[in-house]
Amino acid sequence: MSDQRADSATAAPVVEMSVPPVGRGMHLAELRVENFRSCYETVVRFREDVTVIVGENNSGKSNVVDALRLALNPLGGRRTRYFEPGDVSFGREHEGTTLTTRFAGLTTIQRGQFLTALDLENMTAVYGTRFELDPERPSRSRPANTAGPGAGPDAEPAKRDDICHVYLEPLRDARRDLDSSSSRRLATIVEDLHDRETIESFVKDANKELRKIEGHEVVTSTQAEISRYLAGMTSPVREQRMGLLFRDYKLHRLAMALRLKMAEAGIDLADLADSGLGYANLLFIATVLLQLRAATDAELTVLLVEEPEAHLHPQLQAVLLDYLQEQAAGSVRDDTTDPAGRVQVVVTTHSPVIASSVPVESVVVMRSTKIKLSKPGKEDEAEDSMSTHTATVAVAVAGLGLLPHDARKLGQYLDATKAGLLFGTRIVLVEGVSEAVLLPVLGRARYSGDDVASIMRRRALSGLTIVNIGSVDFEPYVRLLLGRTASGASIVDGLIVITDSDPEVLGEGSDDTPDEPGAAGHPPPKSRIQRLRDLASQDARLHVYAAKFTLEADLLAESENEPVLREAFLSQKPRSTPTWNSFIESEDPAEAFYRRLRGNSRFLAKGQFAHELAVKIGDGAPFKCPEYLAEAIKTAIEI
Repeated sequence: MSDQRADSATAAPVVEMSVPPVGRGMHLAELRVENFRSCYETVVRFREDVTVIVGENNSGKSNVVDALRLALNPLGGRRTRYFEPGDVSFGREHEGTTLTTRFAGLTTIQRGQFLTALDLENMTAVYGTRFELDPERPSRSRPANTAGPGAGPDAEPAKRDDICHVYLEPLRDARRDLDSSSSRRLATIVEDLHDRETIESFVKDANKELRKIEGHEVVTSTQAEISRYLAGMTSPVREQRMGLLFRDYKLHRLAMALRLKMAEAGIDLADLADSGLGYANLLFIATVLLQLRAATDAELTVLLVEEPEAHLHPQLQAVLLDYLQEQAAGSVRDDTTDPAGRVQVVVTTHSPVIASSVPVESVVVMRSTKIKLSKPGKEDEAEDSMSTHTATVAVAVAGLGLLPHDARKLGQYLDATKAGLLFGTRIVLVEGVSEAVLLPVLGRARYSGDDVASIMRRRALSGLTIVNIGSVDFEPYVRLLLGRTASGASIVDGLIVITDSDPEVLGEGSDDTPDEPGAAGHPPPKSRIQRLRDLASQDARLHVYAAKFTLEADLLAESENEPVLREAFLSQKPRSTPTWNSFIESEDPAEAFYRRLRGNSRFLAKGQFAHELAVKIGDGAPFKCPEYLAEAIKTAIEI
């Protein structure tokens, strides 16, 4: 007994491992890309249903899609993308490329099926693909597959066939791509939709019908006439016979004889050349989505869609994305007796309409950054031994740690006009239409010279993304754009906020001052302007510029602006000359104008006023930009 007690006393404590709950079906959670084109060390995280990848040109969106095409087997087995020597990142040729995919949400059955790839700490399946250049024969280099968190040999390579992808390429001319005379698409669709016996029966029946046509008088008479002339020339030596027969066609040849036609419902079908490019694109997309019928035979199929917005007007873009979301949501099913058959969608786009059609947490922003590499033959870290190259960084909004309240608010705010902030590199946030209208005009007027510096500044102005958020609630946008992922990446490196101070005037409450005093012993809550300035003091990437009063009033603080402002004001209120004069004759015209604006929200249509003013400034009327706006413009084009 004493020995047993001693053993019990010295035994190691039992550690209970927290096992993640069973999921509804595996989905691609993460792609880690090392040394693949611009993706030197890029990590992309995905939502379980739909992920929309946005970013400026050359930010790496297509490289991520290509990496997925290489890492995942194609549904149906017809691979169209292979590793090439040029895929290895510049300067890293000797290190090779590694693609690692991680799949989360596995069901109980899937955890058993993918056991050789399972990471037991978090119950995710991990697969890798390694591509190294053969220095002797680069064109003969071949990829190698791995499984599990330790990147060991893939002991069950057949299981990878249960994780597939379908690729929808960027559409440039769908009418040409759907032309069955030069494409295998229709034959491929037929093969995907039917089993081999059905296809063989179709080919046999089609050729049998062609045999019948061979007996038609047109065919037989033509054959007879040719035979008569042939016999006349060959019978003196060695007579020849001929026949006029249809060849035995295979599926591909039969499909080439088919023609896709389309028209609006209720109208006779017509050639695709008579249809608009947009609807022809949707027809092409429909032929690709048909392949998803076979997804029920796989555990997971990732639908990769590049730039689906081509030739589609905004409403069609929104409908298309909604349809893709339905495909993903409707694919979730029980896998007790059959494969899970889950469909997950990854879309790359330049369209704010598509970006705003999904929850903000479903967006991944691709960014280009700079990376320094050692020049060949120079391995030290001296400045002259390093070269600078473009590298891709992925910022998943879901990984920014946004509060649920902020995420919901941004989801409501980010319509197609505001979603443009996800695509820009230099963002200016303004609170109303007046700033959005006037800022570009004031900037061009400020840099109106013909010298090189002025021309370059005007071009930089054209590259600004000015977003009217329609309120003074800037903080969720600041957290979205400047929030950092675990790797330290953010959507932008610099952000400008332009707002009004809206000070309280005597005898009135203020929107900027809390109605309730602070609790006993505590200061009252800070105003929104102070909160923004506090954020700017903590983050050098944020720049806040505020009018002393409000934009319209601050414009009047510069005396030389009075004639143009008078014209814009009276064009809207032609009988209010005495009112305008009362502002000008007061001790502080800007404050007087502000008091009237604040005291009567209907006193002036600010949007109309800004448009009138913009036209006059654009026509060359003398005008001085207020200092806070001038500084904001200068900072915006230099960050």
